[in-house]
Amino acid sequence: MAATVQLMGVGRAAVRNRRLACVLASVLGFAGCVSVPVDQPNDTRLSTWERQEEQLGSSPDMAPPSRSSLVDSLQRSARERAAVGQWDQAGELVLRALRIEPQAPDLYLQLAELRTRQGNTAGAEAIARKGLTYAESGSRVVEELQRYVQSGAVLTQ
Repeated sequence: MAATVQLMGVGRAAVRNRRLACVLASVLGFAGCVSVPVDQPNDTRLSTWERQEEQLGSSPDMAPPSRSSLVDSLQRSARERAAVGQWDQAGELVLRALRIEPQAPDLYLQLAELRTRQGNTAGAEAIARKGLTYAESGSRVVEELQRYVQSGAVLTQ
């Protein structure tokens, strides 16, 4: 009887160890799926704001100094979705961020970029125009937003 009880204890421990091994393997497997490596800093697949962040770390004139962590998280998630070509989901995340901070010109820039990638140049132009109302003159954001306004104006003529 004692041998039977001892074997049952070993069996449970083995099952528990197998479960733990499966969970760890799943976590490690999914962790590899999350990141998207980018080898070249001037990669044409990257948007303007992605290239600038890569070169500068975090561009000081692209994001307002007092940004909520939720907006940062939404914007980062949108970049990750855009990096894998999920334009619609990325756009939804930026729109959520704009509901929280409607006067953030860098969010309008990001949304204009996404609309352009979706083939909606008219939408990108309208978004860029709205972003220009909140951007500080002379900033890098203004230059980038004006590119979308000018490219949209050229296409509509």
